[in-house]
Amino acid sequence: MMRLLLPVIIASCWSAAALAQPVSAAPRCDILPIGGVGSATGGNGVLTVAGTGTRRELRLDGHLMMRLKPDVASASIQAACHTGVIDYYLIGIAAPTSGDCAVRYEVAEIGPDRKRRLSPRFGSCAAGATASLDGGRFTVTMPAGTGSPINVAYRYEGGRIAAVAPPIVAAASPSPRRRGRAPVQLATWVAPPACAIIARVTPVETIPASTDLLLADFRQNWPRDWQSRGRLRNQPFGPATLRNVVTDLACLAALPGADRQILHAARPLFESRRHGRNAFDQLDEVARGAMIDPGVRTAARTFHANMRYEVDMERLH
Repeated sequence: MMRLLLPVIIASCWSAAALAQPVSAAPRCDILPIGGVGSATGGNGVLTVAGTGTRRELRLDGHLMMRLKPDVASASIQAACHTGVIDYYLIGIAAPTSGDCAVRYEVAEIGPDRKRRLSPRFGSCAAGATASLDGGRFTVTMPAGTGSPINVAYRYEGGRIAAVAPPIVAAASPSPRRRGRAPVQLATWVAPPACAIIARVTPVETIPASTDLLLADFRQNWPRDWQSRGRLRNQPFGPATLRNVVTDLACLAALPGADRQILHAARPLFESRRHGRNAFDQLDEVARGAMIDPGVRTAARTFHANMRYEVDMERLH
């Protein structure tokens, strides 16, 4: 009997040991609110931006990891990507000494055993940077200048930053090729910095002077392919892109006197058979997100309620 049980016991122990082995997570980039967050969780711990005044610092699991330079007035985590072994965080920095430069960036790299690096500052002084893992390398993309439709990319590797040439135009992945037809590209849109105003990254006293300019920018740049349900049918929105778009719309609608104009322009998207339900779902996620700026959450809740009313009233008629 013992001879019969021994192989079973050995096999069971081997299976348990195999299950106990750590499994590397698949590479991914988190979806963060446009205004950034104060802390983010990775495979090597929780990174937090802490401190006040001229004493800003990065903490890992509550312990000091590294101090930022004394000229930093504010900082937030704008993007977070994880390879399964290394965590990369894009830190957005506002520094009064930068003059007209609204925001600069640094990359924080955290590896196993709390090994860390902080890159030199870089960027085009434009808000709205995004990040991705390109072949396992952390790549940051942002407008080449404030309001520019052209994007520039920077690649981080081994503590160093290098611009990727030539500049690239942001575009989402095309939809699958239909029979005999070229794939449809997602229209691109550089959103005005309304969420920075709502989150008070931009001083609140500038709102009255800025609203007309922001709305004029919106009217000029809101993509034609998003202005009718027929065109929207072929637009290949992904969840992250759709979430960014509806968040920007919510922030724009929260500006003084802007709600009716934004509701009218965005209604085809929320009425779309292909994207409407997902647009409401993504907006609801923003409205409920515990890590999202309270002002942006409030804007998302209000926009969700008003847009739901608009869509329901249209269906009744």
